[in-house]
Amino acid sequence: MKEIDMYRQQSEKYVLSKISKNPDKRVKESVSNFMNFFISPPVDIDPYGIMKKIEHIMNESERRFTYL
Repeated sequence: MKEIDMYRQQSEKYVLSKISKNPDKRVKESVSNFMNFFISPPVDIDPYGIMKKIEHIMNESERRFTYL
């Protein structure tokens, strides 16, 4: 876990360095929130309704990206 956390910290620093040389607190929080965001696809053996579930997840992820 320590190694994974180290990779996360390094990647966050890299992204921040590419965005700005001196990022403010708001930018740091936005990057941190974005990096903590993940999508969990629906698990369903029965295909009935799976497309609506996938569409809902895609809409929510798009909303999340535009919100940040």
